[in-house]
Amino acid sequence: MGATGWRSTPSAWTPHASTVAAGSAAGPWRPVTRARLRTTSPLLAEWRGDALQDVDAPWAAVEAQLLEEHRLSTIEDRCEAELTLGRHRSVVPDLERLAATHPLRERLQGLLLRALAGAGRQADALTAYDRVRSRLAEELGMDPSAELQRIHTEVLTQRHEPTPAPHPPVRATTLPVPASSFVGRRSELERVAELLRTERIVTITGPGGAGKTRLAIEASRSLEAAGDGEVAAFVELGNVVDPAAVPAVAAAALGIRGQAGTPLTEVIAGALCGRETRLVVDNCEHLLDAVAELVDHVTVRCPRVRLLATSREPLGLAGEVVWPLDTLPVPPADTGDLATAAAAPAVELLLSRVAAAAPELQPTEGDTAAIVRIVRELDGLPLAIELAAARTRVMSLAEIAERLSDRFVLLAGGRRGSPARHQALASTLEWSWDLLAEGERRAWMIASVPVGPFTTELLAALCAAVDPPLDPLEVVAALTDRSLLRVAVRGNPSRYEMLSTIREFGQQQLAASELEPAVRAAHAAAAHTAVAALDRCSVEAWDVDLDGQRDWLPDVRAALRWHAARGERRQMQRLAARLGWLYYLTALSGEGLRLLDAALGPLADLEPPDVEPDAVLWAAGLRIGEPAVNGLAWAELAASLADGPVRRTLAHGFLAAHRVLSGDLEGTMALIQREAAIGGWLEGLWRSLEGKLLTILGQLDAAESALLLAEELLTEGGSWTSMLAGDTLVQLALLRGDIDAVRRAAQRGIRTCIDHRSPDLETELRCLLAMAEAAVDEHARAAVELDRARELADHGGPVMAEAIVAQAEAYALARRGDVPAARERWREALSLHHWTGFACGRPFGLWGLGHLALQDGDPVEAGQLLSESLAVALERHDQDAIAAALEGLAAVEVATGQAERAVELLGAAQRRREQMGAPAPLLNREYAAATWEQVRDALGAPRFAAGLEAGGTLEVSRLVAAPSAQQRPVRP
Repeated sequence: MGATGWRSTPSAWTPHASTVAAGSAAGPWRPVTRARLRTTSPLLAEWRGDALQDVDAPWAAVEAQLLEEHRLSTIEDRCEAELTLGRHRSVVPDLERLAATHPLRERLQGLLLRALAGAGRQADALTAYDRVRSRLAEELGMDPSAELQRIHTEVLTQRHEPTPAPHPPVRATTLPVPASSFVGRRSELERVAELLRTERIVTITGPGGAGKTRLAIEASRSLEAAGDGEVAAFVELGNVVDPAAVPAVAAAALGIRGQAGTPLTEVIAGALCGRETRLVVDNCEHLLDAVAELVDHVTVRCPRVRLLATSREPLGLAGEVVWPLDTLPVPPADTGDLATAAAAPAVELLLSRVAAAAPELQPTEGDTAAIVRIVRELDGLPLAIELAAARTRVMSLAEIAERLSDRFVLLAGGRRGSPARHQALASTLEWSWDLLAEGERRAWMIASVPVGPFTTELLAALCAAVDPPLDPLEVVAALTDRSLLRVAVRGNPSRYEMLSTIREFGQQQLAASELEPAVRAAHAAAAHTAVAALDRCSVEAWDVDLDGQRDWLPDVRAALRWHAARGERRQMQRLAARLGWLYYLTALSGEGLRLLDAALGPLADLEPPDVEPDAVLWAAGLRIGEPAVNGLAWAELAASLADGPVRRTLAHGFLAAHRVLSGDLEGTMALIQREAAIGGWLEGLWRSLEGKLLTILGQLDAAESALLLAEELLTEGGSWTSMLAGDTLVQLALLRGDIDAVRRAAQRGIRTCIDHRSPDLETELRCLLAMAEAAVDEHARAAVELDRARELADHGGPVMAEAIVAQAEAYALARRGDVPAARERWREALSLHHWTGFACGRPFGLWGLGHLALQDGDPVEAGQLLSESLAVALERHDQDAIAAALEGLAAVEVATGQAERAVELLGAAQRRREQMGAPAPLLNREYAAATWEQVRDALGAPRFAAGLEAGGTLEVSRLVAAPSAQQRPVRP
């Protein structure tokens, strides 16, 4: 094309297959608005004048008209995306101009109405509608379209609430905020930031101490300051040695919670899918395989996640862009003046840190030679330069330069046998080591053992293990003065930490000394004592400080490795079992099970006298929901070893849970009846399990009695698990069709969840309440609860929470009559349920899709979906789901003219509901009532009554094998 018109290639207008797929996957609930803007804005910016205006050919006019239509459609797409992002004010001028140019283009007019209303200009929006309505009537003799009329109605009813004035976006971030200034990496910062904008995986490589971490932080912060819209999260792996712990550390940094039975890698991918997230993963070189596996899984599953890693080696992933970070440039050896030397980034960093360490020291021209010598002999390594600068508190620059001349071995002539990537940093740390007295060296070795930030209390236990013992306060003071230790948290108590490279050097020195066995043993004992003190459960009360135990996890992992290296399996069992509640109630269940299995060994090899009963207990509990891992056998062994009321109750409770999963409901109920009557919070656990089981079995009155007792006992015992009874009480009220009882029970449970910081259960309760409100057409109330539930699930909730929210949203959409959106959300919910491996939500999801198929006039698909719902419900002995599926199948039969068969299905459903004491559950009451009316009208009262009676004797399980409606495979 010439100077005017469209200048790009025609293929620029062709939707790319990946773009179409991404938009389809996002759906109406998660529009990829920023991606749409990135795609359309550059294309529109290339447009100049009218299309093909310089071409004089018979075909040109038609082609120009098509291109103009495509351009207008793209402009409308861009404006739609702007409105979705809440940019109503900024888009109004463009829309007013376009609407005036194209007064009969109804989509443009509708976008203008929405923009004006969202900008707080409702009166102008109504005037604009009157104008277009008159124009349509005068020129075309027609009324506005149904869509434009709908937007007009929403403006009249003020459903388009004005958006607040634009303000800088607030984004959650876990990026550290360094205290010192960023020096000497300006070009690298710009380049890495640019790579992050265009590439999915970027890895900064370089030697230890080169400043990889700081550059990664600053690059990510620069994008954040530019308002790129991505959430930044910082995952520190420097303290992690066990590759299996990488997912748990990443989940903790991301604020993602998981659940037993679901691999944590899957939980992380599920939580990040659909979100624009930038992960900064630091210090990967010692965990390359584990990090690569996690990153590959997340980036493949989550196309909107970007990764910035730091490592001494590349991750080796397809699509990875490696940015090698060299040391800082140094000035020539013969540089004679300070100004010229200061232009080199290495000198700029040294002078900046000298000014911070010794403000009274003002370098002069006479110091130029020493300054140049320091940075050159330190090879421009940022960490080495900063350590050297710290020595200016007690030494001159010339003295430091003299000490360097015979203490450092540079890369070209480093220690034989040492990896090249270690030599420069090792030389720097050896120099620091040589400056210390013998007592200070011992202090460095001892303080290198704690993995995370530590207190003087922990340090005191380690200092007491050496001879002669050291004073922990003197150790902290000496190491902090020499920049070998820093204050991590100032408080009561304060916590201290070492840079990972300094700590690694100290541990190498410790391993070569005679101190290691005593110091490591003292550290393991201190970790065991600390986590044991945080578990104060007794018969009277449940009392576990989970947050406190989580803080000790890095040190517990180090202690377990020490025990494992020495073959001390009994100590491993004892320590790992002390974290049983933490593993059981958080996303760490997979790690806990792996550690316990390593400590215990194969089940067949266990000799009861040689194992810790608590280790077997939690190995059984952590297997709940895990497929094919002999969970029932582990639980039976735990029950045989259990002594004391707390351990016995937990062991038999885990045994009951495994029996439920294996389908032994009668055996489980017998176990409950034998063990439950023990009083206190322990009985509350039993009664909670009993209530859930009775609800599934349809014995609602007995279930309610058990749950109310459980709630009372657990609350009195101080156990947060009282919340677990609350969600089943809400389900009971739903089954009985009592909206007021649903509201009371849900609100009570939500308040308890908030008090105990349990967002996952709060999400479930809000979803149950939202569906109840939708069932009685209180759609505004339902929307409030769903918005909060979605917010909770999006902030690190497990996959199951995502499934529950999708399910509730689908039901609410179906109740509002939005069949396409409801179908999409039901399918997403079913996919998530399938992913987790739990079938609890499948009957309801299949029931919902079946009714949507009926509304679309497809009884064949409806029959297949509802038959599958019935089959799953029968497998789970879920009486409500069985009755609902039967009612749905009756609707299929009457829709195909088979009223005689329909009434028998209704009779079978009625029998179950009467046995349950729940004749009209809230969520499917209107659906069932409509079917009853249709069948009664088709048959007449006498035949209807006779058919109901006959249906009460139906063998329901046979319906799964021989439904009357023609089947065809449908996989939502």
